[in-house]
Amino acid sequence: MMTMKTLLAVLFCFFAAVECKSKIKHQNCGHLDSNTIVSITPCDKEPCTLVRGSNATLEIRFKAKYFSEQLKTKVYGKLLFWVPYYSFGKEDSCLDNGITCPVLEDQEYSYSQSLHISKLNPKISIPVKWQIQNEAEKDLVCVIIPLVLK
Repeated sequence: MMTMKTLLAVLFCFFAAVECKSKIKHQNCGHLDSNTIVSITPCDKEPCTLVRGSNATLEIRFKAKYFSEQLKTKVYGKLLFWVPYYSFGKEDSCLDNGITCPVLEDQEYSYSQSLHISKLNPKISIPVKWQIQNEAEKDLVCVIIPLVLK
């Protein structure tokens, strides 16, 4: 029979493993909140490997630095320089992404984006810059995520 300490240890290890899998190491662009949390499903190891022809979900949890009436998502891939990537989904971050605008300063939000990884994408390791900006083009989120397309 399991003792209470053993049970708690097993539960702790289970939840710690699940939590470690879901958080993705990323760089913050500029001087934004370092408590931003990025997760990608599915992702079982880093850098995240996304299979062409499949779907993935990106989630970014952040604390808004500014009051914002509108939000726009901008996505870039870095080849030799940052190149805009347009087929990620909706540019309006307030539509179907878990955020209701207006966004209030110092409130926490969770942005979610479903992604289809096209078979037309090349097999490549690439850093991806994901920005969420307000109407004044100030970043509320700017993260660089290392990805592998397979």
